[in-house]
Amino acid sequence: MQQRSSSKSSIAGFCAGSVHILLFPLEKIKLHMIVSDGRNKNFIPFYKNSIEVFKTIHNEGLRSLYRGCHFQLSISIAWAVYFYIYETMKKFQPASFRTNNPELYKFTVAAESAFISNFIINPLMVMKTRAILLRNSETWFKDTIEAGIKTWKVDGIRGFWRGYLIGNILSLNGALTMYLYEFFKENLHTESDFWRTSMAGGLSKLGASTIFFPVTLIKIRLQQEQYTETILKKSKEIGKFNKAYMVYEGLKHCIGEVWKTQGLLGFYRGLGITLIKIVPTQAIFFVIYEATYKMLT
Repeated sequence: MQQRSSSKSSIAGFCAGSVHILLFPLEKIKLHMIVSDGRNKNFIPFYKNSIEVFKTIHNEGLRSLYRGCHFQLSISIAWAVYFYIYETMKKFQPASFRTNNPELYKFTVAAESAFISNFIINPLMVMKTRAILLRNSETWFKDTIEAGIKTWKVDGIRGFWRGYLIGNILSLNGALTMYLYEFFKENLHTESDFWRTSMAGGLSKLGASTIFFPVTLIKIRLQQEQYTETILKKSKEIGKFNKAYMVYEGLKHCIGEVWKTQGLLGFYRGLGITLIKIVPTQAIFFVIYEATYKMLT
């Protein structure tokens, strides 16, 4: 686990994050699958499977599949922030800790970096989720502004950190991903750096995403617009709403509703399309990351 330049690693992470735009339609389908639970059909359409989501969005026009793809820039920013912190945190660990507990050292650095970056980028993730799920915006370029205004008017500044607490648990997803990536990269024996990097990237995300998917689902549901009236209203029409009309009142209520309405399988709704998207994306991501970092050094 070599120590790298924080700034160069950050730039490499930002460049590699652009790969998420290629498979953006799958990200959009994933979000719609996760929030579609059948509880509020008048506000959030219910989809039986990912194919039904795709058909519905596709029927709105081919461009609608990429509506909101500009928000994938937030993924690049998130990775840039994470890798900068990741490489910086390595410098603060005692040399004896790294030598005597190499595996714990790797996971500790990844976890600390994930917790810190989660606080910084949480507002971006809230905006991204709400913008992609918007159903009544006039143009996709206005999604960003509209999502921001709605969040501010209804939730205030706290709204930009919705899902933050559960997001701290989800930070372990990123920590486990980086730990497994470093582990596989060091232990996969192949003459090709390309295949070793891509396999390490894909396998690391496959394992981490499967384990933490229920946490991902809960976080996304908490980050969507919670006052049902706002979902179908434009930002300029937003007013005060009663808490009784909230989709989910909080973490406990969200977990309880998923269990009551869908049981254990409800916590894995959308896992299939998530893995189809994230495994190849993460494999390509780390290939671009490593290649970009080499170019910068």
